[in-house]
Order: sequence, then C-alpha cells, then structure tokens
Amino acid sequence: MDPHANPSPEHRPLGSESASLPPLGATLRAIDDLIFILERSDLRSSLTNILSAAALYRAITLERGTTPRLTVVGEVALSNSLNGYGKVDCLTAPEAGKVALLVTAASFYRKELSQILGSYVLAGGSLEGTLNSVDDSVPLGKRDDPHEPIRRYVSARVRECSDPWVQRLLALAELSEGETDDKTISAIHGALTTLHRESFPFLRNRKMNMPDIFSTVREMIGEWSQGIEVPTSLQRLMERTEESTVIARSIWSSAVEIAQGVFQLEEIPYDERDVVIDGLVKDLYSKDPRARFVLERGFDRSATGLSYSEAIEFERRLGVGEDPEALLEEVSGILQRRGDTSSLIDISIAEMREREARGTLERILERSQYLPDPDGKKFTILKHPSDLKLYHALQNAQFPLITHSSLWICNLKTGDAEPVVVQFQGQYLSRFFDLLEISHSE
Repeated sequence: MDPHANPSPEHRPLGSESASLPPLGATLRAIDDLIFILERSDLRSSLTNILSAAALYRAITLERGTTPRLTVVGEVALSNSLNGYGKVDCLTAPEAGKVALLVTAASFYRKELSQILGSYVLAGGSLEGTLNSVDDSVPLGKRDDPHEPIRRYVSARVRECSDPWVQRLLALAELSEGETDDKTISAIHGALTTLHRESFPFLRNRKMNMPDIFSTVREMIGEWSQGIEVPTSLQRLMERTEESTVIARSIWSSAVEIAQGVFQLEEIPYDERDVVIDGLVKDLYSKDPRARFVLERGFDRSATGLSYSEAIEFERRLGVGEDPEALLEEVSGILQRRGDTSSLIDISIAEMREREARGTLERILERSQYLPDPDGKKFTILKHPSDLKLYHALQNAQFPLITHSSLWICNLKTGDAEPVVVQFQGQYLSRFFDLLEISHSE
C-alpha cells in the first residue's frame, strides 16, 4: 500500500494544490507540530484515536530526534472558535515555515475547514492531515458524523517505522475499536469513563476542581509515546474507578424489588452525591436483566421558596393592578431570606435579558402553586425498557408528572421534546404499576 495514499475514503487530505499547501505525505522528519482534535464523543470510544495519536507522536519524535509541538483540542472548542466564540492555540499561533500535521475523527463544516486551512496559509505555514467534511447546508442537529478511527491513516504514515512500541500502541488501538476482554483495555476504558464523568457534570462538583480532559489526554499521549505502559494520570483514574466500583456495587445490592422487575433505590442527598459512583451504579442496573424498571425514591418539595398561599396572594395583588416590579422585588426578598437560589438565578437572568417583570413574576408564582406529595415522596424513573416510549405513554394516559424542575431535550430530527428525567409523586405509584400492567402487592 502506498504510504502516501489516504487509506480511508471517509477521511479527506487537508493538503491540496489548489490551496497552495504541500501535497499529502511530507516526511515525518519534516513535521513540526502535531495537532490532535478529540472528537465529540465519550472518551471510552475515543481510546483508539488517542492511542493512534500517541503512536504517531512517537514515530515523529524518532524521525526528528526531538519532540514536535503537541496540541490537543476538542472538536466543540475548535468549532466554537471558528464561529467566533473563544480561541484555540492551533489557529491563533501558526508559525511561518512550520509544517503541522492534523489528525482527527471529528467532522467540520466545509466553511470551517476553509478557515482552518486559511489560518495556516495566511501565516505562511503548511497544514496536512485528515478531516471529515460536512456540507454547510446540513443543520447541526441532523448531522450523522461517522467518527471513523484514525488508526488506518496513522498506520500508513508510520509504515516504515519499525519501532516495537509504535506497533504495540497501534495494536492496542485496533484492539480497543471493538468489544474486548483484554484486561489492559478494559482498565483504560474504565479510567477514561471516570475522567469523562468527573469533567462533564461540573454543577455537582462544589469545589469546581474539574480535571481538564484535553490537558489530561495530552499527558497520556506524551507518556505513552515515551514507552510508559500506564500513564500517571491513568493510574489515578484507575484507582478512583476501583474504589467507586466497590461503593456502587454496595448501593445496587441494597436495591429493593418493590414489584415484579421493578427495583427501588433511595435518593442520596445532593451534597453527598458522587457523579462517578452514580455512573457506575447506572452501569450496573443497566446491565442487570432482572431490572426492567429502576425507580429512585426521594423527597418531594415545594417548587420555590414561596408557599402556595403566598403565591395565591401575590397573584391576587398582581391581578388588582399592583406594580409588577414592586411585587417582584418583594418576592425576591422573601426568596433571598429563604435561600431559594434557583428562583433568584431565574430572576437575575430575566433582568439581564431585559424581560418584563410581570412575565418573570407570573412564572415564579405559577411554579409556587405546585402542591407536593402528601407524604413528601417522589419517584424518578432511572431505567425502563428501551422499546418503551415511556414519557409519551404516560403523557397519552394523562398520568400526572412532576415537570416544574425538569430540563427538556428537543430532538431536532423529529421535533419532539421530552424531559431529561421522568418523575411522579409517590401517591401515584400504584397507578403507575396499573398503567404499565406491572404485578405488585399493596
């Protein structure tokens, strides 16, 4: 096979004569910068590309005798930068006369591709590599990005490199592309999943000490390229995963089967939750064939810091013509004293967006009229059969759901919207069972 040929039809060379860039296939010795764009995906599925990038980085280093500059950036961060939101180094600091090699499984619009190429042309540098292009007319929500692994491209570029460790990294990359029982790959998969979970849901990390995914991946690539079997950052993540797995198994083993195929977990207080453990518990019940449904029992509370009677009174005063701004200020004072930060944030956002006080006040008063469950219980549906369109089934049956605190997801392909989590009051548990024809005992 020609090492200069593009081995995957889905990957297109960045270098082209029409763009006045050097043709694809500059020797590894000529590469000054290696740019690895981490695709928008879970890190577990990205392992093959991370290992391939490490193999390429080592091969370039061996050919040059010195390490090239390594940049790791996320697909979303780069796309945002190309559209005017933030900056990334690989676009703001290309150097004249330097040759950069870009590898990624990510996809970009053609107009974004033109910007990437143009930034290097204008700076007097050269850029080549692989990239998936998407027609500009395809809406973001309807893209079907292939995320083709870069291993085949890297294998072609390092074909003449006989270094055993380069070949070992590529072998691991190939092994990680599918399901495998290899203990090394499984341990790394678990560590990367932990990194992903620690980094994404930052609202649960009160200390705000999130690990940075891209700097961590950069460290991994650097250490793997040096011949280190298990990078330092992975060792910490593996230990964290092992400790969290023990706790997660204990939590799932304590689940109670409250009906045939329905298991109940108890809600853990917000301040005590650990997103890694939550994720591992989810992994356990998702794979448990006994559990058709998993419900989490928690406490049902008022929607805001106002009581029902207070909301009705403020609504009456608004209806008889009192000044909405004065009433909103009065409500804000009550919410401030009672520590309702969620509603206060809503008010602040409305003020920043210059929304009318009446509309803001009406939304708060409407939420405040929610009456919690008589026994103060609610259930969150954590798992249900994958072939059951649960939210739509409950909605069609006019089953009462708790929606005042839900985030909603809109499917741009279908136009449907549904809450991220489905919740209902404890008093409707038997009705839930009857609706889904689940055998249960009173």
